[in-house]
Amino acid sequence: MQLLADLQPPYEIPLLKRIMADVALLLPPQQSAWIELLRHGFLATGLTLPKAYLDRLKTLAQTVGANELQRLGDRWIAGIPQLPRLTHDEYYRRVGEWESSIGQATLLPAGINIIRALAIARPMVPAAGHAAGLEQLAQWAATTVPGAGPRSTALTSAAFRALSELPGVEGVAALGRLRGTITRASFQRVIDKEFGRAAAARGVDPEALTETTVADYALRNGAVEQTFDAYSVRLQVVEPGKSTLTWRTPAGKDQHSVPAGVKSNHAEALAELKATSKRLDSETAAQSRRIEGLWMTERSWPGAAFAKTYLAHGLLGWLARRLVWSIAEPGHEVSHAAVFADDAWRDAHGDAIDITPNATIRLWHPVTATPGERDAWAAWLTRTGFAQPFVQVHRVLHHPQASERDKSYTDGLRGRRARQSALRRATRTRGWQMGFFGGFDGGSEGAATRALPALGLSVELALKPYGEVAHNDIADGLEAGSLVFYREGRTPVALAQLPARVYSEVIREASALVA
Repeated sequence: MQLLADLQPPYEIPLLKRIMADVALLLPPQQSAWIELLRHGFLATGLTLPKAYLDRLKTLAQTVGANELQRLGDRWIAGIPQLPRLTHDEYYRRVGEWESSIGQATLLPAGINIIRALAIARPMVPAAGHAAGLEQLAQWAATTVPGAGPRSTALTSAAFRALSELPGVEGVAALGRLRGTITRASFQRVIDKEFGRAAAARGVDPEALTETTVADYALRNGAVEQTFDAYSVRLQVVEPGKSTLTWRTPAGKDQHSVPAGVKSNHAEALAELKATSKRLDSETAAQSRRIEGLWMTERSWPGAAFAKTYLAHGLLGWLARRLVWSIAEPGHEVSHAAVFADDAWRDAHGDAIDITPNATIRLWHPVTATPGERDAWAAWLTRTGFAQPFVQVHRVLHHPQASERDKSYTDGLRGRRARQSALRRATRTRGWQMGFFGGFDGGSEGAATRALPALGLSVELALKPYGEVAHNDIADGLEAGSLVFYREGRTPVALAQLPARVYSEVIREASALVA
């Protein structure tokens, strides 16, 4: 297309070609507005964009309009995953220069700058539905390419920032889902930062913002029904990250396939239903992971607030009713464990428990219970047939040895070995960080670290290569040493001073790293 010829490099970029083809179909006034916006977006190359650039971007985005920005922007974002994977030789043949990253490369220049600019522009012209495309963009850009890292850190960060700046709850709700599905520690920190910005702008606590922006999906007992002419369909949560769609005929019989009449007469509504099912899967997985992570915080709720935020919520309520909670009344040091079932708090034997609106509720951890109490809750699980969102009652527990309680470290993992590649993958999904180990300066020893900011703690698991490592080579295997706990400022903290649940959870995570 001649109007955008100066944006087209001497090699073909599929995404840019698609953008140019779509713009060529627009009527002249809208086409001109888009061309100006695309030319400006093409210049979004710096890590930090100046205010003058952003002001101009906002003006051009307002001229195009929120609906068009969303319609074409979402179409182009959906096309990004179709970009080809190229070998080094093919990349060089097309581009004329070597890609510096290891492994395969995606041909991303030019068009990606435009996508980044359009993502940044969305909060400048807010509209309902903006978050869906940004969430998809973040998911794609944050995906790790083996040997080369994330596809695009700049795109991921732009999507995170745009989601946090969208008005209402749509953007922060999407950020909450991404927190549960994008597990790289560096991106988790960026999401937490953006959540903090969004919470500060609204004058609330970040964790409270997370809880109050979770979509309800109109669920009742983990399910919602919808009708299409004489047919009905039931969307049912099976477990975190998995839901099912079950169709029912006019005669009341279950039907596994989508009725032909629904496909032909309600194609758009059917597509939205399937998209809702995918979002629900992402949401349940994210919220399950978030709730499990509460053991690494001091999060608690007054009884009345917990009932409103969790028990009365369609999605969070489904998760909460499958978990055991610790309840303490004001002025009482002793807490008791309970579940919410049949419209009442009940103990492990099913007997109702009265609690006051000011009772303090926390997620129960079995390390704080006696063996008899854990057995009673195991029997409750068997009796009810509940599948918990994550392992709680039957969780593997860890306690410091008597000889280590006054120390700030444990040697319980010393000598365990793992392949460096596997260990690095595991750290990315569990909130830990580590550098590279090998036959180079600084590669002979180090640690995997885990920050626990809500508790003012950090953890270091000492690591070193084992076996022969050639000069400048990456070590194949690593061996664990001591695991040390620090307070802020790297002040060692005795194991006996740690909350029992925190010690147990950290050792559980570290054990999985060097399994």
